[in-house]
Amino acid sequence: MKYYPVFIPTLNRFYHFKNCVESLSQCMYADKTELVIGLDYPPSEKYIEGYKQIKDYIPSIKGFAKVTLIEHKCNMGPGWNWASLVEYCESHYSAYIGSEDDNVFAPAFLDYMNRMLELYYNDDKILTISGYNFVDAYNQGEYTYYLSKDNCAWGTGYWVHKEKEISQYMNDGLFYRHALYCREKAKKILNTYPALYGMLNSMIISNSHWGDVKRTVYNILCDKYQVKPAVSLVRNCGYDGSGIHCGTDDYGLSSQEISDLKAFDIGIGLGPADTYINRKTLYNHALPPMERERKRALRNVYYIYRQNIWPSILLYLMHGYYFLRAKLALRTRIKNLLSKVSYRH
Repeated sequence: MKYYPVFIPTLNRFYHFKNCVESLSQCMYADKTELVIGLDYPPSEKYIEGYKQIKDYIPSIKGFAKVTLIEHKCNMGPGWNWASLVEYCESHYSAYIGSEDDNVFAPAFLDYMNRMLELYYNDDKILTISGYNFVDAYNQGEYTYYLSKDNCAWGTGYWVHKEKEISQYMNDGLFYRHALYCREKAKKILNTYPALYGMLNSMIISNSHWGDVKRTVYNILCDKYQVKPAVSLVRNCGYDGSGIHCGTDDYGLSSQEISDLKAFDIGIGLGPADTYINRKTLYNHALPPMERERKRALRNVYYIYRQNIWPSILLYLMHGYYFLRAKLALRTRIKNLLSKVSYRH
């Protein structure tokens, strides 16, 4: 079995980072794994204390085959910090594992990730491997891992050749605008994962780049998948207000039950994506847990959909109307020209 690197970008969240690294060091095959750390430079005074704690802690990290530090001399921001780690891993390996610094890993995480990265290396339908799963989707029957349209980055495996394939879509703004305003594509997203449509709308309006949103939209529209374990091998502890994208609505994520097995059981093979429990889980994901609030959120999403789609339909009809007028005018002109020619003869 091949052992792929794990990279972690960080800045100042010392306790999150320490818990993340120490849980990873307890995984099977950590001693065969290169850990790559991207330490960003603090953009202001309030980040310096945590930054210094992390910088002092890194030399003491043990349990890995190798620890590589990429230390930035100016503030790169989370996006460029992540990108520098991807660049390093892609120049040394054919696949790699990425994680934010606020995750905690189960003992079988690396065993699972390395197995899946090898097993589905040549499967074009599977774009990424996730170590995380929703609690609501834990009951996968006999299957220990399954297919999902959702793309989660809380401990994720990537292949270099597949990343090159998807990169053209990740940077194609028209692809995602079309997904938002095209009735057929928007309906496909709404019927699969309604909250995603609202996220896509916010991303387009704010002219932002949200990797998970883009990848999940791509999966839904292009029939691609992420592999997830039945029982999560990752716990996310970042919903405490300390991160950039996460708020403070934890919803029990920081205490989520994860697997305690040391090795991953492949079991009977890969479970399907289209089971009732998987469809229901994804449909309700990122919606409020209370039924009344959930219905209100769904109404808001469909309101956004109508606001986006009706102008597009009217514009399409107007184009059709003017095209038809132009066509009829051209036909009349040709008919008149032909009649003049025949009259002369």
